[in-house]
Amino acid sequence: MIKRLFIILVITAAGIISLQGQTNSFYSQFGYGEMEYSHTSRRLGMGDLGSTVEDRDFLTSLNPASWNLLRLTRLEVAATFKGLYASDEKTSNFFSSTSLTAFMFGIPVQRDYGITAVAGLLPYTTVAYESVLKNQSTDNVNYDVTFKGDGGLSKVFVGMSYRLPLNIKVGASLDYYFGNLNYYTEVNYESALSSASQYKDKVNGKFLGGTVGVITPSLDSLFGFSGALNNLTLGFTANFVSDFNIDITSTRLVDTYLDTTDYQSQIGTLPVRMIFGLGFKIGKSYQIYADYLMQQWKSFGSGSTSSGIGNWNTGSGLKAESVNKFSFGIEYREDPDGTKFEELMIYRFGLGYENLPVSLNGEKINQFSVSAGVSVPLGRDNTVDFAIQYLNRGTTKNSLVHENMFKLGIGLSFGELWFVRQDK
Repeated sequence: MIKRLFIILVITAAGIISLQGQTNSFYSQFGYGEMEYSHTSRRLGMGDLGSTVEDRDFLTSLNPASWNLLRLTRLEVAATFKGLYASDEKTSNFFSSTSLTAFMFGIPVQRDYGITAVAGLLPYTTVAYESVLKNQSTDNVNYDVTFKGDGGLSKVFVGMSYRLPLNIKVGASLDYYFGNLNYYTEVNYESALSSASQYKDKVNGKFLGGTVGVITPSLDSLFGFSGALNNLTLGFTANFVSDFNIDITSTRLVDTYLDTTDYQSQIGTLPVRMIFGLGFKIGKSYQIYADYLMQQWKSFGSGSTSSGIGNWNTGSGLKAESVNKFSFGIEYREDPDGTKFEELMIYRFGLGYENLPVSLNGEKINQFSVSAGVSVPLGRDNTVDFAIQYLNRGTTKNSLVHENMFKLGIGLSFGELWFVRQDK
């Protein structure tokens, strides 16, 4: 069954996953867009992260070292519905979208050494916003200005995990990023004597990067864990890219007639993203984790060659900020080795707190999230995963936007034994 599903989904996934969700978040217009952290419904229900969670029956791109326990050839897909309620000092609006957020495929190559090969296609950032400035006036000429943006970056990766002596797990992946970021500005005049003007910047980028990860062996004796508390591990993952070329096409239209087209190229970069994690179990049923993510966007937006991308410097009140993200999650499974339906049910809960990589008018944009999820077994090795997450970010002070967002995720994880070694 998984082979037929794999063929069908490979054909459709490339076209679907490139469609970035149009959530119309005001803050997605800065930098390369809104960062996507939790691609699967499992991670969405656990607070987004979990760098120490070793996945026996699930796939993730967060830490390649976590693949070392994969038992079966596995296919995992996920989609997310986003609903956004945005408000400023004067108005409020609701926006929604649905998009594919994960397509991953993994094969355990050599289980004794934790060698697993995984490949996937994921969204990395999303640009989706629209705002209107009404009743503007210059030299007694009245007009409205509309700002819009769409697009984003996607990531294709292929990687492998390995279990070293002393039960140290390591992993690495080669990542290829690609996508378009589109920014539009339209000026509509009240008077018929003035022609409408449209401005469009199309940013195209393609570049290589990599992700490395490690998970320690159990540190129970070192930290004095015993009894119900067990399997204390630490995890680390780093995601990095090389400098890359960005092609920018700027077009100006006046009353639907092409007026000016300009082409330019810049050197772009993405700051290294690092995650430090801690995880442990309570008995055999509870998995607890806590993670800290950091990414130095501050240096990206101040004087770098790519600082003009994504409206970093459109005004004196705009400033890039380094991201600090804290995440906590818990997962409960009655019996990981059980066979009954109720034993295979999985329940999740998560919390998150972070600041976005931008401050406006002296205000840092902070975000709080709470999430929950459940996995329903479809037999012993397959699950359908559900998750819900609520996010609160921003403020209406200083002419900014306050956003309430909820996400509904659904995912499918299929496992099947493909290769059986014959004893001679």
